[in-house]
Amino acid sequence: MNLKGESVIKEDGVRIIEIMNRHNEFFQRKVNAGERSTASHQKYERAKDLLVTFMKKQYGISDMSLDEVTSSYVYNLEALLKYDSHFKGKIGVQNNSVVKIICGCIRQLVNIVLEWV
Repeated sequence: MNLKGESVIKEDGVRIIEIMNRHNEFFQRKVNAGERSTASHQKYERAKDLLVTFMKKQYGISDMSLDEVTSSYVYNLEALLKYDSHFKGKIGVQNNSVVKIICGCIRQLVNIVLEWV
């Protein structure tokens, strides 16, 4: 389902998890080369897992086209992160972490897409 409740999965367009996977694979190469830390890679993997969990819970899908992301999507993602996400026995993510996850992911997604164009 898309954000309007329609059961549509686009075959064209750039997909969010596809981008995250591509980024995380490249980032793992940096970790292996000693350029970045394992903890940073884990942060990006956690962000991807949170996005997948959110899309499955909210829309019943595991990936969606980037052009389907709206302000409603971001608002609902924020709500899931703050009040419903579970990690290491805790429910919810602190506000600063929510901002880092949302802003960091969106920034990375946009940068990767711009490289593709």
